[in-house]
Amino acid sequence: MVSVRAKGAAVLVAVFALGGVAGGAGTFAWLRRDEAASAEEEHGLRNPRRLRALERSLDLTASQREQVRAILAQGGEQRRHLAQEMFERCGDGLRVHHEGVTAQIRALLTPEQQTRFDTIAAPQRDRFPFGGGGRRRRGPRESGRF
Repeated sequence: MVSVRAKGAAVLVAVFALGGVAGGAGTFAWLRRDEAASAEEEHGLRNPRRLRALERSLDLTASQREQVRAILAQGGEQRRHLAQEMFERCGDGLRVHHEGVTAQIRALLTPEQQTRFDTIAAPQRDRFPFGGGGRRRRGPRESGRF
């Protein structure tokens, strides 16, 4: 006769095994989805979720899917260009505000802190969409940036 402890241990091992299988399957599905999204980005589509949503909702044929993908890719390029133009034309107020806040903070600092602050603020100034170095994709926040 099998003891209660042995049965409990067997159930515990089974639960952990099933959890491992479920976790592995979920990870596999997640990675496949990311691979598909990367492939879409390589073909000029920046937000493949919109295409997938339309495909699911409308039951698009393969031909329709490719035509919609091309339209979204072209529309995305035009949207990015128009947004950059808008930022360059309309961003003066935000740029002035940003520079004012930066100047107020800098005025509180010692000369040594001001030097370090300028080093920290330079990448942010370059990333700021309303002036400076153009459009850049933001990555994860790095230490030392505010």
